[in-house]
Amino acid sequence: MKGKNILFIALVFAIALVVYVAVFLLIPFEKNISSWLSFGFTVFAVCAGACITLYAFNRKTATSKFYGFPIFKIGIVYAIVQFGAGFIICVISAFAEVPYWISMILFIIIAAVFAVGLIAASGTRTAIENIEEQTDSQSKTINTFRINIQGIVDVCSNNAVKPSLAKLAEEFRYSDPVSNESTEELEAEISIKVNDLRRAVVNNDTGSANALIFELNNMLSERNRICKLTKSK
Repeated sequence: MKGKNILFIALVFAIALVVYVAVFLLIPFEKNISSWLSFGFTVFAVCAGACITLYAFNRKTATSKFYGFPIFKIGIVYAIVQFGAGFIICVISAFAEVPYWISMILFIIIAAVFAVGLIAASGTRTAIENIEEQTDSQSKTINTFRINIQGIVDVCSNNAVKPSLAKLAEEFRYSDPVSNESTEELEAEISIKVNDLRRAVVNNDTGSANALIFELNNMLSERNRICKLTKSK
C-alpha cells in the first residue's frame, strides 16, 4: 500500500474520531458510567485502528506488506465492532440503567479477542519475514556469481570464447539459488575460478578462458548435486 493510501486511511480514522467525540458530547442524553466507558473504549478502538494500520504497512518488502492486510483488517473490524457495541450501550443507558461492570466486561472481551487476532496475524507475518530473510541470505552467493559471470560476458569480445561463456552464464542463471553449509567450500573455489576467468577474458587468453569455463561448468554441476542431496535428507 502506498504512502498516500495509508495517509488517507489515517485521515479517515481521524475524521471518524472527531465526529464521534463531537456527537457524543453534543447530543443531550443522560451519560452514566456505562456511557463514559463506551466513549473511552470507542476512542481507544479508533486510535488503535489507526496505529494498527500504520503498523500493518510499515514494512519495505512486498511480501510483508501483503501479509499486513490481515493485520489492517483486524484494526478496522475492531474499531467497527467496538463502535457498534458502544452505541448500543449508550442507547440502552439513555433509557435504562446498565451496570457498569457489564459494559466493562463486554468491552474488555471485545478488545481481548481482537488482541489475540492481532498477535496471531503479527506472528504469521514475522515468520514469513524470517523465511524470506533467510532465503535472501542463502541466495546471495549464487546471485553474486550470476552478476559477475554476466559482467564477464558483457566485456568479452573473443568469438572463440563468448558462446561457451554465454552458455555458462545460463547455467548459473538456472542453477539452484539456495546455498547451504555443504556448498560453502565449493563456492569459495568457484569464486576464485570466476576471478581467474575474468582475468583470462580481459587478457584475451582463449585457452585459459575455455579451460576455466569447462572447470566452472563441472563445479557448478557438482554444487547443484550437493544442493539436491542436502534437500532430500
